[in-house]
Amino acid sequence: MHGLMIVVLMAVLMLLNYQIAKTIGAGAFIGQLYIDKINIPKSTELIGENAFDMCSGLKEFTVDENNKYFSGVDGVLFNKEKTKLIKFPEINKIQYIMFLICNYY
Repeated sequence: MHGLMIVVLMAVLMLLNYQIAKTIGAGAFIGQLYIDKINIPKSTELIGENAFDMCSGLKEFTVDENNKYFSGVDGVLFNKEKTKLIKFPEINKIQYIMFLICNYY
């Protein structure tokens, strides 16, 4: 329940301050254990370094399809062109690493 409250609070802050919606700062969610899903809205242009590190309960990212800078595939966060992996959920870390190894090496 804590994760939902944090995500809802972030959404409210984004509505109140456009700059927050455009940027997710470096280390913004670092160590947040109860967040299980993060939605990247259309307006987000920049995600700071280590923004989602150590979010051990994080299961997936979703990205608004109209976002010009980011995309999501199977819950994993990429740049729009899908040429750069930005972050995969901590909970799926081993599974995703194995997927990359099996498909690209």
